[in-house]
Amino acid sequence: MQQAVRKVNVEQSVAEYLLRLTHATRTDPRLKLAISPRGSLTLYRTSQAYAFVNGRNFVLPEDIRALAKPVLAHRVMLETKTKYGGASAEEIVSDILKSVTAPR
Repeated sequence: MQQAVRKVNVEQSVAEYLLRLTHATRTDPRLKLAISPRGSLTLYRTSQAYAFVNGRNFVLPEDIRALAKPVLAHRVMLETKTKYGGASAEEIVSDILKSVTAPR
């Protein structure tokens, strides 16, 4: 199954979208610790698995959006003032998802 999942195609524009999302965490001033390259790779692999489980041999931007919060939110660390201001990692990931344009 793992070999089959790794054969799921991720078109270049979709991979670039994923990288833009993770890069946005690195420039967000509300975050003390952003998504690492390993976190990006985890989102990439889980998106391939999600597409595979849903009967496709290609990843859609919707797959990445569906998995971004559960895969990324626990990997970021909020700035102290952000945390005590009431924001959550899930909200910040949601904001980033809204700010980064997905390919069509």
